[in-house]
Amino acid sequence: MDLNHLQGIPMKTLLCTLVLAALGLFHSRAAMSDTLDDIQKRGELIVGMEIAYKPFEFFRDGQAVGFDVDMAQLIAKGLGVKLRTVDAAWAGIVPALLEKKFDVILSGMTITGDRLKKVNFSQPVALGSVVFLARMNDGKINRAEDLSGKVVATQLGSVGDRVARQFEARLKDSGKPGYSAFKLYDGFAETYLELGLGRIDAVSGALPVFQSVIAERPGRYKIIDGIQDIESYLGMALRKGDDRLLKAIDEQITALKRSGQLLQLQIKWFGAAQQVPDAIPAQLP
Repeated sequence: MDLNHLQGIPMKTLLCTLVLAALGLFHSRAAMSDTLDDIQKRGELIVGMEIAYKPFEFFRDGQAVGFDVDMAQLIAKGLGVKLRTVDAAWAGIVPALLEKKFDVILSGMTITGDRLKKVNFSQPVALGSVVFLARMNDGKINRAEDLSGKVVATQLGSVGDRVARQFEARLKDSGKPGYSAFKLYDGFAETYLELGLGRIDAVSGALPVFQSVIAERPGRYKIIDGIQDIESYLGMALRKGDDRLLKAIDEQITALKRSGQLLQLQIKWFGAAQQVPDAIPAQLP
């Protein structure tokens, strides 16, 4: 500092200037610390998920298990930290992420254009195609168009909600009636109960979830596809601006794909391997 330039400046003004400069330096250093730094400092990756979405995440003997839990464990290990999961209600999971209640979301979340306006996503880790689940003994429902005039349900705020509404619009555009009713539930478990009791005719949701339901209840349900024109994929959601964390997580996912570990998890939890791209597709649901 050139002291000659300080001559004639009142002491009070000089002190204020030095304090403001110090504060500015403090804030600039604090701003440099991002979510990845926070994760590494605490030694823990905090992942938000709705632990009621089998086979992605659910409780077994009091412990959270599932595809997403195993994925999160491997990603945390790759980052050199431990994993902590936070059970969050689906309807408020994105707001909770934005409020920094956890670092990321990994909860069978479909990558959509609307969601990308609010959060960033990792590269895809699984298929998320939306289909209908119907009763096996319902001979009147054999293709998606047969849901015209029927009662359809899904979970509030799920991608099945949005896609089912889009499909109903397509039915109406083709000159057919829409659904006789479209019901929304807080969780998918309620929809399976209602479907089994015959109170609704079909549930819209992600293919891997319904494959798990059918595997657990053989002979009771069937899958009806043809509801979507484009493929859907699932990924990890992060806050906008967490670019270093996104890069680090994508690197971990790429490593899991190349090592075959992601394939093994898909087979373990979905019963079959899935082909997913290494980047988010340009066309999204």
